[in-house]
Amino acid sequence: MSTQYAMPPYFSWIVDKVLAVSAIPFHHSHLNYLKLNKIETIVSFDDQRKVPIHTNPFMKVIRFSSNNLSINDCSNFVYLMESAKKRGEVRIMIILLHLTINFLLGGFNPL
Repeated sequence: MSTQYAMPPYFSWIVDKVLAVSAIPFHHSHLNYLKLNKIETIVSFDDQRKVPIHTNPFMKVIRFSSNNLSINDCSNFVYLMESAKKRGEVRIMIILLHLTINFLLGGFNPL
């Protein structure tokens, strides 16, 4: 049986091979793609859906509430990035809500 890889929806590197953004990876082939790209930590700001990591238990998922995001959460995110870098795990993916992804990638015009 061959392993399938598929890029998660709206996947894009923010910092090349260091920090990526995506909509929620909902299929095992999306998680395989992340593993292929050595992404081991997923930071989720999506309160509604969970990442199906049962198919790839090597991943860590850290959840923040998008409704109650605080300065402390931002500090924790920076600490998470620094800690991952010290461990040599420099590839992290952020899951955002669809509207936020469109805004970050330039596809959202608020006017």
